[in-house]
Amino acid sequence: MNFVLVALLAPASLAIDPTTQPAVHPRSYSTGFTLVRGGVPCTIVRPADAAWQALADELARAVERLAGKGAPVRTDTDVILERLGQLPADLRDTPLIILGDLNANRAVFPLYANYYTYCDAVYPGGDGYVLQTIVRPFGRPTNILLVGGSTLEGVKTGITELVTRLARIAPDEEVELPYCLDVRLAPQWQSTFAPLVQTVAAQDAAATTAPESLPPDAIEYGDAGNRFTSSAHLYFYTGSLVAARQARAWALHLANRDTTGMRIADYTMENLTAAWRRVSPAPVFTTEERRLIDTRLCQTAYFHANSWWRLKGAHPEIGGRHHTTGMLAWWTLIRNLLELAEPDEATRTQLLGWRAEAEGYLDGLLRHYFDDLDDYQSADSVQNTCSYALQTGKLEWFHNGLARRAVQKVLALTDNVGWYAGVQGYGEALAGWERFTLNGGLLFGSCGFVYQDGGYAWLLQHYPALQASWGALQPWGLHQYAAGDSIRPEPPAWLTHLQVLRLTPYRLDLMNNGAFLHSPLMDGFFVSGLRPSAVSAEAAFDKAVHRGGHGADDVYWLLQGMSGIALSTIDMNSIVRYTDQGKLWLVHNTGRRSLFFKNAVYVSSGLNEETLPAACELVAHADFPGAALVSSRLPDGRGTDWTRNVISVGNAFTAVIDQVRANKPGEFTVSCNWRTPGWAAHDDAGW
Repeated sequence: MNFVLVALLAPASLAIDPTTQPAVHPRSYSTGFTLVRGGVPCTIVRPADAAWQALADELARAVERLAGKGAPVRTDTDVILERLGQLPADLRDTPLIILGDLNANRAVFPLYANYYTYCDAVYPGGDGYVLQTIVRPFGRPTNILLVGGSTLEGVKTGITELVTRLARIAPDEEVELPYCLDVRLAPQWQSTFAPLVQTVAAQDAAATTAPESLPPDAIEYGDAGNRFTSSAHLYFYTGSLVAARQARAWALHLANRDTTGMRIADYTMENLTAAWRRVSPAPVFTTEERRLIDTRLCQTAYFHANSWWRLKGAHPEIGGRHHTTGMLAWWTLIRNLLELAEPDEATRTQLLGWRAEAEGYLDGLLRHYFDDLDDYQSADSVQNTCSYALQTGKLEWFHNGLARRAVQKVLALTDNVGWYAGVQGYGEALAGWERFTLNGGLLFGSCGFVYQDGGYAWLLQHYPALQASWGALQPWGLHQYAAGDSIRPEPPAWLTHLQVLRLTPYRLDLMNNGAFLHSPLMDGFFVSGLRPSAVSAEAAFDKAVHRGGHGADDVYWLLQGMSGIALSTIDMNSIVRYTDQGKLWLVHNTGRRSLFFKNAVYVSSGLNEETLPAACELVAHADFPGAALVSSRLPDGRGTDWTRNVISVGNAFTAVIDQVRANKPGEFTVSCNWRTPGWAAHDDAGW
């Protein structure tokens, strides 16, 4: 484990060059929604389904009373011609009231993808609704009003509430609806959130729990940050002003405690940034309070311009989870400052330059379906890539099949019981991590939505442990592109018993060159005694996975085709995991850097001074209706070629036949090792 990084992640103070301190002005814009501007009414965008016409007309009549002329009503398919398209330029400065959710209205997708709204088939659910002013979406000066709901009935209830509010407003040439976040939740979400709101209300009512009543060191900085983010998100999900007040108290506590910025790191930055965007328009802050917190976050962006995970512009390598998470979070922070804060011209110019550099790096994530590592952290990097592609509308990552390959990789690393297979030896080597789960909720859910394919929902039904997501923005399964009954779950067409995962050109080049951000500390080849391979695209493979079925009792095994670029434990050609009958039989889960400690063949030529190739060659593979075969070779390993043949006949049996051929004269020690979770003993015909 690399404990040097821990110190880097939690600096004692934020050292910012005083000559480059950012300057932020008070926010000068309105958080309300413009119903009438210069006598011109706002535009209503409804779902194209005719069932929505009557609701839109009812709302249009209410707006007409204020403007003296009819409010235009347009369908989503008229406004956005292609599914998953962006709002056209001619409407970006038009006040819009958008009806529906992610599945019903095309105009919701860009808002949903950027975390401005969570309205889909499960939230707010049933007859619930969300009446929400989305302030300065994408940094545009014109706010949007969303009447969102999971069903037509839910939106109808929301429109009834909105029409009631409009009836209390007098007609005029300029009419604005004050900022609102009015949420009515379906019963299942009420039961989830009501106890949390009650807890926050109790804290709000007890003066002794207010931050200003505490001595400076009475509460840890991280705990204060958690209380702020949890209260801010709770306000976003429920509209509870009590939660907003608690978020305000903790935000001011953080802002006043450290005058050089917010003390956050790569793994917490996106969460805090999103929390501030969600709660800052709430009518509980003064103008100066918003300016103070905007300033602290701007200082934080400046500080992290020099963080160790910070990569500038297009970069030849991707790196690991710290890089992908840190860069996405820093980009999110900068972007939200540009959208909501009002920095002076010099600060704005600096932020725009950093944003462009961050996007140069983040665009590079779209070259591949993983990062440069090969462990549990890489699955979280996939979510970062997925989120960035969705937020920016750069959906070529989906259309060229890399998103589907990312799903295949995350699924391949999940055994039939639902546990992560335990490749590599970082967290995987910790006690208890034989039964650890990966995060796949956002990836699988968004693939199902983008591809309109029920196979991804089917996979989450059969591998429910993958329903979680990395970070704090998808709690309780929220914001995972839920489609409800509109897409029927069914087995994916591409899912066969044997899956052979291939390498992208990016990963193959990385494998054959052995570079990892030019950092010997993190370079698995340098540390582990590996050498870059000269394997061809046709022969190289990432993983081979066989399943006898998709139940917990069915056979699962994973054959490793390569060694990770970083944090490598040398596992080429090993069987990383084997499960059968709902039990774990063979495990990897070790940080020891040798094939001797894997489910593998270990060859010693004496001093073992030769480096090992980092990749195997796929010799043959076949997937028949009742059987599967994989043959792979580790070439020129300490003077030998080791070929592993794995044959499975359904759930009946799996046979492993290893062949070792010496390529030069000499003495060799060869041992075939199997690593079980506990001591294994042979008993008659079984173990």
